[in-house]
Formats: sequence, C-alpha cells, structure tokens
Amino acid sequence: MGVPMSWAARFRLRQYIKASLWIVPMFGLVLGVLLAELALAVDRTDWPPSGWHYSATTAGDVLTAIVGAMVALLGFVVTIGVLVVQQATGTLSPRYMRLWYRDRLQKAVPATFTGTWVVLPEMVRARGPLRVPGCGPSGPRTRPRTGPLAP
Repeated sequence: MGVPMSWAARFRLRQYIKASLWIVPMFGLVLGVLLAELALAVDRTDWPPSGWHYSATTAGDVLTAIVGAMVALLGFVVTIGVLVVQQATGTLSPRYMRLWYRDRLQKAVPATFTGTWVVLPEMVRARGPLRVPGCGPSGPRTRPRTGPLAP
C-alpha cells in the first residue's frame, strides 16, 4: 500500500496544515471551480422557469458589481488583518499569534473570496446570448446577440 508515515511525520504534517494560511483558500478555489461548472450545467437545463430571466446585460452588470464589491471587501479585510498582526506582534506573545493564525474564520474568509472570484468571472464569461437566469419581478426579457461574436 505504501510506506507508512511515522507518528512524528504525521504530527508535523498536521501542524503544518493547521498553521498554513494557503491550504483552506486553495480548497475554496477548487470548490469555486466546481460550483461554476455546476451553475453552468444547471443553466443549460430548463430551470429556472422562463419568468425568472433577466437580460444578459443586467446579469453582467450585477455580476460585475459583485466582483467590484468583493475586491473592495478583500482590500479592507487584508488591511485590517495586517494592522491586527502589526499591533498584536508588539503587544502579544508568539503563542497568541499562533492561535490567531490557526483560527478557522481567519482561513474561511480568504477561501470564500477565492471561491467567489472563480465563480463570478466564469458566470460573466459564460452568460448566454438570449437568457441568463435571474430571480426578479421584472419578468422575462430576451435580447438578441449582436456584434462580432454573434452566432
């Protein structure tokens, strides 16, 4: 089956995973890719009902606004995180800082950002020429595709 790992090697690996700030965001990135593919597969079906569709322009504008908001929020979170670390290293012990870096929420926020950044550009890129799923009171709208990429 393979060479078994010693207890010390397993312990070091577990400690590295707990202290690493890139492993959980990488899982968020992979999950974002899978969710984007799932959303595109659902979009190719007959769901949602025809009364729940927006135009491609409206959907693109909404997705672009969400991407912009995520960029602003990421900048804010990174700035606050750097300030917390800067202030804490002067007043707190390394033991407390190790606990802060191992916090699950500290790792879940970048995972959410990376997953969202993968899903939204894929949705902007893949929006269809005649319909894009949406849920709103405006009713069905269609718009023929024009321009150099028109079928």
